[in-house]
Amino acid sequence: MKSSGASAHCTAFRSNNPRERSARLPARLLGCLIATIVLGVAGCESGDSFKEHISQRLAPQPKVQTFAGDQHVVFEAALAALKSIDFRVTRSGAAQGVIEGISQIQGTDTLSGARQFTMEIHVRSYEANTTEVSVFLRIQEESAAFSGATDLPLKDHALYDSFFTALQQALQGKPVGVTPANSAK
Repeated sequence: MKSSGASAHCTAFRSNNPRERSARLPARLLGCLIATIVLGVAGCESGDSFKEHISQRLAPQPKVQTFAGDQHVVFEAALAALKSIDFRVTRSGAAQGVIEGISQIQGTDTLSGARQFTMEIHVRSYEANTTEVSVFLRIQEESAAFSGATDLPLKDHALYDSFFTALQQALQGKPVGVTPANSAK
């Protein structure tokens, strides 16, 4: 008889009643949610630094290549290369090593949209006769579908290759924008 009392005691904690089980489920989920939030924010100094940390980790990194040459020479070649791929220079500062440019506005598949690329270039020399060029490409699209513009970084795009090829040609003294296939015509 004692065993039946013990089993009755155990069944009080384990109910087969679906209503009792479903009543415990939201409380468990709420507890897990609170624990996750506390653990997620525990190491952060403030909400702003948390957002900044996440955006830095998720933001695409610029494409970087190193070239032999003085910073001023590479900077001038980068200006010529940017113009050769049909970008208009909007800002340049040789002392800062910064060049910014925009492409022409292009139509999209839908007649109510437009897109434009922006390129930011940093030219820095860390060693004598060695210059690093970093390029960051963004696309800005506007359409009636979302009634506004987007500004998205591009991790991989053919414009990166086009720019670095044009830059290499400019540094080698070749006419910028003319490839061997084009020059044979």
